[in-house]
Amino acid sequence: MADAAMNVEPRRGSTVSADTRRCPTCGAHYPPDFLVCPKDATSLEAPTGADADPLIGEVLAGSYKIIELLGSGGMGRVYVAQHLRIPRRFAVKIMHDQLAAHAEAVARFEREAQAVARITNDHVIDIVDVVRVQGRAALITELLEGEELGLYLDRAGKLPLPQAIAICRQVCRGLAAAHAVKVVHRDLKPSNLFVMTRDDGSLHVKILDFGVAKLVDGTELTGSGMLLGTPAFMAPEQALGARDVDHRADIYALGAVLYQSLTGQLPFPDDDPARTLARLLTEDPRRPRDIDSRIPAGVEALIQKAMAREPEARPKSALEFDRLLAAFDEPGRSERVPSLPHVSRATLQAMDTMAAPISSDLADDATKKARRARPAALLLAVITSLLAGVAALTCAVVSLRTLLHVTAFNELQTILLALLAALAASFALLGSLRVLVTRWRSAPAIERLGEGLRNAVLWYLVPLGLLALAARVYAALAVIPYTLPAAREEYLRIFDLVLVMIPTLLGGVMMVLGLRRARRT
Repeated sequence: MADAAMNVEPRRGSTVSADTRRCPTCGAHYPPDFLVCPKDATSLEAPTGADADPLIGEVLAGSYKIIELLGSGGMGRVYVAQHLRIPRRFAVKIMHDQLAAHAEAVARFEREAQAVARITNDHVIDIVDVVRVQGRAALITELLEGEELGLYLDRAGKLPLPQAIAICRQVCRGLAAAHAVKVVHRDLKPSNLFVMTRDDGSLHVKILDFGVAKLVDGTELTGSGMLLGTPAFMAPEQALGARDVDHRADIYALGAVLYQSLTGQLPFPDDDPARTLARLLTEDPRRPRDIDSRIPAGVEALIQKAMAREPEARPKSALEFDRLLAAFDEPGRSERVPSLPHVSRATLQAMDTMAAPISSDLADDATKKARRARPAALLLAVITSLLAGVAALTCAVVSLRTLLHVTAFNELQTILLALLAALAASFALLGSLRVLVTRWRSAPAIERLGEGLRNAVLWYLVPLGLLALAARVYAALAVIPYTLPAAREEYLRIFDLVLVMIPTLLGGVMMVLGLRRARRT
């Protein structure tokens, strides 16, 4: 599993000045002229600076002077740099020494710059320059003030619905811009989403860390079968190591982000990455409404649609996902909330309780549709099984009369025909119930099942009605001359057989296809 590149943005309270003294007891930092800690009178350590970090004070490309360390991650360290000619600060991400010697790591590091440079959108981190320092690659990016969504969720647990919808809609816009220039993120997760607060109090989200992004029209830097990304937010096709992973993998990941934001839990909570990968390939996540019943059924269905196993069952694009989310957005409320880093868990619960019901007709329709999906599929399963029994019985009776010229059935034949009808009905019912039970958590799978069963009923009844009408017309017009009564009678018998066989075959095929599609969704 590849280690995702470290985020390049600062976290409040995490900066370390180049010229400070540290208290070894309480860990506080003080100006260099302090000798003891004012809190506990402990002697302070020597000032940190160039001796502690040789990059502090370094000037990059003649313009960016490194002045503070922000943090360290898997790929490198992040600093604050002051521009020497304009009053502006930037973030600088510099590779670790041990990684700078690996060509693939360097290529991935530089690919992040190439990927982000293609994207022009206010919801994607802006890379200003790519330079080298002491033989290592360095990315110069805008300096952001705020907090990663992942850190916030770790502290607060989850988000109220309006804020979660607002954040995901902004991410959709950033993803749409990336996908428009053939860039697939492939590692979207809360820790790669940076939440800031505008001057008017509204939220603003930036997508970070394109270190494992895929340039759709470029060359892959990883071998076949190598997994890149985070298992908890990885699409099934990405977990299988497919080389044709496209923008729909990002839509799956965003669905997982929305899942965690609203429930406070990962879709597949497991400490073992291998078990997580196995579960996302074979199981459906726990229903969000089972965790928090206040989540609207329509939002739950939308999350499950985004996290469908088959890419074809997900929203076709980030813009479509944004449009679907818009039905549950509350204009003027969803983005205007207190700054996330300062909202306590109790405040969030109060905000969630006071949230006004969503009045959008689209939201109401989506919620009603999601609530009806399971009862409708169950009813269709019963109807389809009854039709299957009737169709099997009719086919058997007509076949015996047409091919064997049986005009009356004895008791044994009647019992056998009844058993045949019961077996056909049971087979259809058990097939439907199997999908209903195994995919009950997934609204998209249940909708696919309902659609397949509905098509099976229509493809049985409609051709049956049309053929029956044709048979009536045939008999009324007496297409076969009365001078050939025997031939006419034979044609009518064959027509009766075709009348029931074709609709039964069509209905059976549509039912099998519907069951298979529902299992894969």
